Amino acid sequence: MTNTDSSIYFFQKAKVYSDEFPHPLNLFKKGLAIKNIGLGYFFKEEYEKAIKYLDSASIISQQLLQIQNEKYEKKSLLLNAVIKTNKGLVYYRLSQYDKAIENYYEALSIDIKIKDYAGQAADFTNLGLAYSEIEEFNKSLDYFYQSLTIHTKLGNKRGQGRIYGNLSVVYLKLKNYSKALLYAKKALEIDSTINNTRAMMFHYTQIGRAYFGLNKYDLALKYFNQSLQLNKEIGFKTIESVNLFYIGEIYLKQNQYIKAEKNYLIAEQSLKKIGDKSHLADIYKSLSELYSIKGNCEKSFYYYKLKTAFKDSLINDKIKLSVLKDEIKYDFQKKQFLDSLKFAEKEKIDKLIISNQKAELSAKKQQQAFISSLLIIILIFSVFIFNRLQVTRKQKNIIEEQKKIVDRQKQLVEEKNKEITASIAYAKRIQYAILPPQKLLSTLLPNSFVLYKPKDIVSGDFYWLEQNKDKDIVLFAAADCTGHGVPGAMVSVVCNNGLNRAVREHSITIPGEILNKAREIILQEFEKSEENVQDGMDISLCALNKNTGELKWAGANNPLYIIRSENQKEYKLLEFKPDKQPVGKTDNPKPFTTHSIQLQKGDTIYLFTDGFADQFGGEKGKKLKYKRFKELLLEIQNLSMNEQKEFLNNFFTQWKGNLEQIDDVCILGVRV
Repeated sequence: MTNTDSSIYFFQKAKVYSDEFPHPLNLFKKGLAIKNIGLGYFFKEEYEKAIKYLDSASIISQQLLQIQNEKYEKKSLLLNAVIKTNKGLVYYRLSQYDKAIENYYEALSIDIKIKDYAGQAADFTNLGLAYSEIEEFNKSLDYFYQSLTIHTKLGNKRGQGRIYGNLSVVYLKLKNYSKALLYAKKALEIDSTINNTRAMMFHYTQIGRAYFGLNKYDLALKYFNQSLQLNKEIGFKTIESVNLFYIGEIYLKQNQYIKAEKNYLIAEQSLKKIGDKSHLADIYKSLSELYSIKGNCEKSFYYYKLKTAFKDSLINDKIKLSVLKDEIKYDFQKKQFLDSLKFAEKEKIDKLIISNQKAELSAKKQQQAFISSLLIIILIFSVFIFNRLQVTRKQKNIIEEQKKIVDRQKQLVEEKNKEITASIAYAKRIQYAILPPQKLLSTLLPNSFVLYKPKDIVSGDFYWLEQNKDKDIVLFAAADCTGHGVPGAMVSVVCNNGLNRAVREHSITIPGEILNKAREIILQEFEKSEENVQDGMDISLCALNKNTGELKWAGANNPLYIIRSENQKEYKLLEFKPDKQPVGKTDNPKPFTTHSIQLQKGDTIYLFTDGFADQFGGEKGKKLKYKRFKELLLEIQNLSMNEQKEFLNNFFTQWKGNLEQIDDVCILGVRV
């Protein structure tokens, strides 16, 4: 049970205790307990339950007021202020900033009335955050500085740390990264001294974002990872998703597309669950850009549409807020004015008891003056609302025009996408033509299977099959070229040609020497380009002597697994480590090592690329990893090779679930 779950449990107990012993003080404690249950669900990010319990606590607050006792009236106001603050926090997290601001203003009006300075500081902080989200940055900064003044007078270090952190947020939005970094580090310094772990996690993220804005990516990555490390203890999905998104942005800028994609997709899944529109829009924009770079036009356009839809939604939200925030502000000012009038009227009534008729007439005149003033204010406000509605209509027309432009662009993109997809489909036919036909595979390796699942239409993975001139040695391999999709497929053609030439032109049958010659051929091909091409392949290559049962093997970054039967029921997996270098350009090239293995009858050989083991999925969306892959291979040894292929294919589909396939998959199994 987490700390939050424990808190909810004990507050539930407190609520039951209060019900068993009815008393006004216990009624107040019951209200506090229900409020704290709601706050517990807020920290668990179960926002509907949080609102439900906070509304229940509001009913308790109203019941306290009905007691008509000055002591419990104050407790009711205190409880109501905290409830309004907490409801504001929930709506803020849900990006419903209009409701958040309304609740914050109501909390502030109560805290001013009961002279709760700590409460006022919290209210100013929350209003600063909300106005920051609707890009009223001057107002946001003003509220933060008011809050900082109060926290400084009260000597509240935790409050000061929070304000400095919030100031860093605003300056990040203003793209003043130096100032954002200054305030975030000041906040971290304060919260480190009081061991405020949750706040420190937030500050690490802000420092990382500031360094990211200053293009200092190594430092940014350091602080994002520190934030994620702290978050393991806390489990705050929003901050985890923000860190993963920015780490993805760093990898995208460093052209590490696979790592970028992994971080984006995990962040997307978390943000979908909690409904975070603003960060989702950023992720969709980056995913669209990533897939565009990788040549996957279909996915690029898909995420472009999602980004556009979310952007339109955010624009509409801001238009609504531009009217609502002023309305809320007016309601708050009007409420303050009415509250002050109530106190003034109370004093007048007390004086009337001992005053004369003339004083009563004067009070009535003042009341009439107020009503006249109020009517004028309402008239001015009505004119203002009418004006805002006119502005909203104009903005709506602008948005409709923008949508028409987007629709026209969409049509053009769809037409271009059809052309590109048709071209890639034809490229698929060409790529499949270089792969060994099933008939040849069945002839040379009769007891075998190939599981081949490209991530996109075409693939950077390929399998390869040849035999020597004497036809006593069968050569077979599984290779993973740099990239996937169209770029990976183009590299695979060059690498496949390198293997063919090494065997056919140079009559080489020893795996290590084949890889040496293939590297030489591949580098010669790429050196013809004026660009500095770093591409190549990882590969696991076997040469099986059908007469002697001897297997010679060499690997470039990809290993070899052989599963051998200990008896009829138990199996063991033999793993052979590859050379840690690709078949391609590398800083310190060395000759590839050839291993000799005497096979036994019933041995099963597995060659594979990294796509299967690296796939994210399962209940927790985690990577499968090689340990689980090995366990799967051991579990299926009692199956035929065709049944093994079907099992692995079904397992991969179920494991992946609704997540994206992140890489090409190629597994070649051979039983001797």
